[in-house]
Parts: sequence; structure tokens; C-alpha cells
Amino acid sequence: MGKNLKVNAQFSAGYCVANAVVREEITLSQFEAEEIKAPDVQRFLTKRVEVVCDPLLCRSHYSSDIVTRLKSGVVITGGIDIPPGTPGYPMTLEEHRKRFFDCISFAQLPWLCAEEGGLILSTLQSFDELSDISEFISMLLPKQPPM
Repeated sequence: MGKNLKVNAQFSAGYCVANAVVREEITLSQFEAEEIKAPDVQRFLTKRVEVVCDPLLCRSHYSSDIVTRLKSGVVITGGIDIPPGTPGYPMTLEEHRKRFFDCISFAQLPWLCAEEGGLILSTLQSFDELSDISEFISMLLPKQPPM
């Protein structure tokens, strides 16, 4: 994947499919070099994933289809026109939570623990009811030790 391994993996349909199939979910840490180079993902990617550009696939800007051929000969097809997490296909509250905590975990900020993350998330859910934004902003900043 070259010099910019992380960016190349992020924009590689082949890597993203192989990663999702092998690991059954996608997290931010899976775009780190050691995870990208993991033998199980690479073996799946190089032997089983083929990306084909179909010029006839023009239902929308985001359209993509997937064809899965099982060893038994069964063919499973599927596709999307609107990606998850966009206004036309919004994520559920639980999907937002999962991604939010994946971001917190990946950031590795010692002052931002799961409890603090939960407080930030619950504040975001009633964001329009805040009377003073400074309280929310202080939740996002590193905590100063008491003097």
C-alpha cells in the first residue's frame, strides 16, 4: 500500500472489505500499520477480494454493490446508494455511542475516561438546552490538577 499506509487503507475498498469480513467490525485502530499488515487480513485481501469499477453503476454518487461468491457456489449480492451516517441514512443512537467511544479510546487522552465521555455524550444529546456553552467546552479540555 506504499508510503502512506494509513491513508491508503482508509481509501482502499479492498482493505475495508477484507477488514470488515475478517474482524466483523471496523474501528479506528484497524487503520494503524500493524493492523493493516495483519496476516489474516492481508491473506483475505490478496486472495479473496477483487475491486471492479463498474461504469454502469451510476444510481448515485455513493452507490456501490458487492457480490459474494461462497465456496458452495451460492452468490449473495447487495448494495447501497446512501452511506450510513449521512442524512439519508442516519445512524441510530447506539451506533453514534459506539463510534463516539471508539474515538475516545483511539485518542488515548488520559484525562478523557469513559465516565467523562458519557457525560459529554449526554450533554450533546441535549445540546440545544445549554444556557452556557463554556461548561460544555470545559468538558473537552484537559483537567488541571488541583492546586
